[in-house]
Amino acid sequence: MKKEHKEIIIGAVAVVLIAISCLVSYDKFRTFNPIKSGIGFVKIWILGEDYAQVNDSPRVILTNPENSKEIFMEIIESEGYEYVEQMGSRHLIVKDGEREGISSNINKHIGRWSWDK
Repeated sequence: MKKEHKEIIIGAVAVVLIAISCLVSYDKFRTFNPIKSGIGFVKIWILGEDYAQVNDSPRVILTNPENSKEIFMEIIESEGYEYVEQMGSRHLIVKDGEREGISSNINKHIGRWSWDK
């Protein structure tokens, strides 16, 4: 096989792997950046931190699954939000009269809190 063909194949495989990692990152962590989500996961699992923000817009926070809701409540209260209600995995918070919706997904490995906007 010619050197040119090998380079094309290696390049195509690299593009496919990057695309797959971005899609998996978005599916699991709601951010297309697999490096940010990987760092957040490491902060929770290896470094033992309570939470890590992995995306700014829309905001996504990963938490320790054992006390995920308590961590979430501490975060929003420290930022001046008032917790209004929970509807299944959806949560409603208010700050200065502006309502925001947040989706939660908590499993045995990680807690994910995703703002709507």
